[in-house]
Amino acid sequence: MITTKLSRQYLCMTIVASLVVLFAAPPAHAQAAAALYSNKCAACHGTDGKGDGPAGKYLNPKPTDFASSLKGKTDDW
Repeated sequence: MITTKLSRQYLCMTIVASLVVLFAAPPAHAQAAAALYSNKCAACHGTDGKGDGPAGKYLNPKPTDFASSLKGKTDDW
């Protein structure tokens, strides 16, 4: 009986915690995407996505120009 009661309490706490995490996540905005690109991608891919970032010259293979490598691909890709 005690075990069943504790199991229900644990299950309820898990569900509540999951819902809090799910609904408390901040929405992604274009500004956040731009900041993410600037922080994580621009060093290699360049500020305009042309593959000419300062760190890109040290990579093999070199980063490609997004205009050509993503041509014809949708956001779903």
